[in-house]
Amino acid sequence: MGSTVPRSASVLLLLLLLRRAEQPCGAELTFELPDNAKQCFHEEVEQGVKFSLDYQMESACVTIHEALKTVIDSQTHYRLREAQDRARAEDLNSRVSYWSVGETIALFVVSFSQVLLLKSFFTEKRPISRAVHS
Repeated sequence: MGSTVPRSASVLLLLLLLRRAEQPCGAELTFELPDNAKQCFHEEVEQGVKFSLDYQMESACVTIHEALKTVIDSQTHYRLREAQDRARAEDLNSRVSYWSVGETIALFVVSFSQVLLLKSFFTEKRPISRAVHS
């Protein structure tokens, strides 16, 4: 047996090397920017130092929240105008209905009057003869 290191020691050494390989020695952050962007993010961070990018996420959330408030305000405004316009349209519809009923009644009255007038033109009027009673 040509090996001077016992088999259990080589397995232990292999396990230690694998465990060391699993631990990262550094971190890399990548930002995707548009082609025409002139921003640069660079910061060297020591191992074990914790940091976060909450400010950028918070500002994005605030921007989205403000945009959503604007959308909600617009929707409320449009719903209010829709309700007002619907009430106005229903009122106008009832007025048009009453006007149509009034016109229909007036049409029947005028038609009946014309028929009576034309009928009076074509009826014979008999002269009243006065008989002389002697």
